[in-house]
Amino acid sequence: MDTRIFRNMIEVIKAEQLRRQAELDSVDPNLQYDQWQFTDLPFVNELYLMVLLTLRHYVERELVKIAAREGHQGKEISDKDYAANVRQEREALIGKNGKDGWKKLNIRLKLKQCKGYQHMEVLRFLANSYKHDPWLEPDKKLLKQLNLNLSLPYAPLPESAALQEGLAQFVGLRKDAPYCDTVEQFVNKAAAFLEDVQKQTVLSKVKWKRISFSIGVMAH
Repeated sequence: MDTRIFRNMIEVIKAEQLRRQAELDSVDPNLQYDQWQFTDLPFVNELYLMVLLTLRHYVERELVKIAAREGHQGKEISDKDYAANVRQEREALIGKNGKDGWKKLNIRLKLKQCKGYQHMEVLRFLANSYKHDPWLEPDKKLLKQLNLNLSLPYAPLPESAALQEGLAQFVGLRKDAPYCDTVEQFVNKAAAFLEDVQKQTVLSKVKWKRISFSIGVMAH
């Protein structure tokens, strides 16, 4: 897994956070706390959450591509067959049969046995909370996975200090670790997870055709 794009995202957000902190000097001192706590910090936190959501969907796409190379006894497959396999694997994971498709994929690729599986589950529950909860509140599956109290009310995801602490501790950091460190650890966990998935699976090589860079055949 090439983690550079995710690390670059983190650096961009860190720079934006520093810029906003510097601009607080031009804000009325009586309003600085409110500006940071209720506007700037939630904005920065939401950017970090977006990186985690992007990371989760990246992992899902990679699993689809891994599954497309599995099940052929390691024999080389053509790029055309590989592309068809990718489409087939993707179709099995969406729509009405999507839930069953993920269960079958978990079994085929032995995902639960792979290093970092529980961390990927946290990302899945986080993504579902972000996408589907009208108030951006963490759902019970996410809270349970992070060992957070299910009976307490929680702030929206970008504003929740408890969520930030839970995510940090889940990846082995102090609960007061900055979000950037937590996100970076999740990136490391995702890379280790995908590497482990590939180690436990017999994958076929893809025979790629030579690519033409003629204008008429290039993708638009």
